[in-house]
Amino acid sequence: EEAVLTYTRELADLEAGRLPKWEKLAAPDIAVKYWKMPEGHRTMRDLLLYIRADEAKHREVNHTLGNLDQKNDPNPYVSKYKDDSQPHPTKGIEYLRPTGWNREDVI
Repeated sequence: EEAVLTYTRELADLEAGRLPKWEKLAAPDIAVKYWKMPEGHRTMRDLLLYIRADEAKHREVNHTLGNLDQKNDPNPYVSKYKDDSQPHPTKGIEYLRPTGWNREDVI
């Protein structure tokens, strides 16, 4: 939760001109390779967006697992779903839920 807020604040600081050295700074090569950042989207702002999205996914997974009965419920991120047309937890961010998936949504 806090990491998402931190990167959101960093983006706001960057956009408000409070980080002038970062305004035209390119993302480091290691970040470009790790995030597979496409040409034309390799600024520090772009990197902060990638990192924030990753942290948002971590937040969702942690909340979802916290919403489950730890002794009895299956891991919803590796479960098979009968109806793939319905949203369900995935490894991607297409159905991101900030407070996680509720037990009744995944069992």
